[in-house]
Amino acid sequence: MNGKMLQWPFASGIRFEGGGIDPAQARRQEVTAVAILERLASRPGVVLADEVGMGKTFVALAVAASAAHASSSPVVVMAPPNLMDKWERDLRRFRALCLPRDLAEREEDRLRFRRAASGAELLRCFDDPRERKAHIVLLANTALHRSERDPFVRLEAIRQAIRGKWGVGRLRRAVARFACDLLRSGSLRGFYSVISAAFDRMLFLTATPFQLGHRELLEVLRRFLAVRWSSMPPERSHPVIREELARLGESLDRAQIESLQLDRLWGDLGPEDVDGDVDVVGDGGAGSSWWQRLLAARPADGRLARVLGQYERTREALRAAQEHLRPWIIRHRRPREIEAEGRKVPRRDERLGRAIRDGVTHHRGLEIERSARFPFLLCARAQAVLSRDRNRRAYFAEGLASSYLAFLETSRGERPVDDTDAALEGASSREDLAWYLERVEAFIREGRVPHPKIDATAGKALELWLSGEKVLIFGHYRKTVRDLADRLRRGVEAEIDRLAREALRLPDEGAARRSVDRIVQRLQDKESPLRRRVREVLEGWVAARPGLTAEQYDKVIELLLGTLATPSFVVRNFPLDRQEVRSSLETGRPTAAQARDAAAAVGESLARRKGNRLAYRARVMQFLDHLLGDLASSEERDQVLDELLVADKDAVRHASGEVKQETRRRVLLGFNSPLLPEIVVASEVMAEGLDLHLDCRHVIHHDLSWNPSTLEQRTGRVDRLRCLAEAEGQPIMVYLPYLEGTADEKMFRVVTDRARWFQVVMGERYSVDERSTDRLEARVPFPEEAAMGLAFDLAVAEKGGG
Repeated sequence: MNGKMLQWPFASGIRFEGGGIDPAQARRQEVTAVAILERLASRPGVVLADEVGMGKTFVALAVAASAAHASSSPVVVMAPPNLMDKWERDLRRFRALCLPRDLAEREEDRLRFRRAASGAELLRCFDDPRERKAHIVLLANTALHRSERDPFVRLEAIRQAIRGKWGVGRLRRAVARFACDLLRSGSLRGFYSVISAAFDRMLFLTATPFQLGHRELLEVLRRFLAVRWSSMPPERSHPVIREELARLGESLDRAQIESLQLDRLWGDLGPEDVDGDVDVVGDGGAGSSWWQRLLAARPADGRLARVLGQYERTREALRAAQEHLRPWIIRHRRPREIEAEGRKVPRRDERLGRAIRDGVTHHRGLEIERSARFPFLLCARAQAVLSRDRNRRAYFAEGLASSYLAFLETSRGERPVDDTDAALEGASSREDLAWYLERVEAFIREGRVPHPKIDATAGKALELWLSGEKVLIFGHYRKTVRDLADRLRRGVEAEIDRLAREALRLPDEGAARRSVDRIVQRLQDKESPLRRRVREVLEGWVAARPGLTAEQYDKVIELLLGTLATPSFVVRNFPLDRQEVRSSLETGRPTAAQARDAAAAVGESLARRKGNRLAYRARVMQFLDHLLGDLASSEERDQVLDELLVADKDAVRHASGEVKQETRRRVLLGFNSPLLPEIVVASEVMAEGLDLHLDCRHVIHHDLSWNPSTLEQRTGRVDRLRCLAEAEGQPIMVYLPYLEGTADEKMFRVVTDRARWFQVVMGERYSVDERSTDRLEARVPFPEEAAMGLAFDLAVAEKGGG
């Protein structure tokens, strides 16, 4: 940018603790940012690849802020269009909470930013006067493709093409003469050549670097060669860096060859080679025990000896590749434990298969009741028929494992999903296959038997809801998402009636519900003494967190009252068995004293912790901290509060591609707070780039995915820095139900095993047709401990060196 060797020191005074995270994590972020800046002094680029939810955005913003304040030119942040709003929110929050005041008097001058909608706007950002120039420019990565048609970009492309060349005087005059015709001509190709050598350094962010093949990863790193080399140290010239990348490529080639050989030899193992029952289990399970015994025994010959020898060669090759990767990629894994009040708990607690029903850790899927087995048996036969055809996949069987409604669509070859990578085939023309599918459809049309996994998922979600927990459920098929949401709505209504009858000790269900509705009406009636007294309790809570404007204060009170004034909240959180509340109910017009006593009882109840769940009052305090801390401006607070005020007050909501984006946003805002909804059933549209961690620590993967990183991305919505699990000192509960003896179990076993191989074989892409998945399911599972022994360790040491 200025033709001099680059020096970007870490901006003194940046405080990651200002974001409210744990000091140890804040220190990790600072060490990482320092390491990136140190590496960028002698390298054209770095990849930051921390796991999901570890604050990569804030680390990148610290690097950007340091670079921008040490330079005279903006830092360009390119991101997918759907993440641009999130980047802007994070940027405002970072500026307000983490930047030192001495960078500028006005907050907006400490880190000025602007959005560029096109390549032309991007180029103009570099020409603004210094006192108004943005430190950071946000640019959607799709803008560059559109910019090929932008006349300013065409003109810049021409200027760059002849810049610095001798003997082009005539060409310059011709360009000036025929500029209009040139700008009206067809789209210029290769816009990236326009920005080549325009930037001094590059920083890429990803949570899944090794999902790329080793050659793809190398190609990503080669993009760093497009930087402006005049700012690089002379000894770190273009040929030197190319040679380094070539050596890295050689080490990655060897590591991949050895890893694939290990994968092949492992696939030759059979049940007779393992000692005992090796199943798909986690740390400390039978697989790990068997692996430990193998390492101790060190067999001299046979298949196990060949596997063990290849394992050692693979580890050696991966360690060599790791040292070549270390200067280019930084990757941290999240802590596997949560520290709370002097004790440690696992950060995640996975409940597999039928554990969603009984909570017991075992290796069995959900059992299908005898009355519901018929369609699954027919589908198993249809799968066997389909496996005779090469490269055919039984989408109908996966649909049936999800819900009956999903089967009705997948069996016809329709595309009822939000996953853009899914490629459903048309309905099969085989008569023998069609015979099975027609009979399954007839069984479903009778509608006499509930779906076993829908039953299990809804049952667990309602159980958690009754205990005061919020629940995030992921489904793959849109029909399943709607089916689950409808089932849960009916379940919530039934539980409201049951709880009202039990709490009020009324044998008549209708009378109990009318009493609850009377409380709701009084809480909604602005003239009601009960509402006024409850409002006073809430006002005391909100007043304890100063900083809101008077209008925002009133909006928060209205939001809290709107949540309290719902039957689902009243029956679970109000002390309906207390005499003070009952007296208020039994009186047609309660006195001010009765209303005061009832409100005091309500406030006392809401201030008590319920089991492992934070008290509702404490959750409200966290919500206020979020409004005042995470939302960096009063305007942003107003926007969020206004959206929440017009959002529906339902306990159960669903969010898929069929739901308007505006509605989905309001659902998410409410779910990520102590407001409504409390159960959200979502498709893949909610699986990435969203924060849902402030008031939820329970995730149910109703539908699995053939891609292990999809499951990790989903769980990552609630597993983030400053998540509820950390505040409560309780693990994030992850449920992965699957139906025993079905396509569901096959997917679970294959994906669980291949998730471990993803740490070893880079960019692995395995086929998911019936024949291939049958073979993968039959393999001996790869122990978690063995996979961890081969995984790359690319964390930054405390010293922060590169």
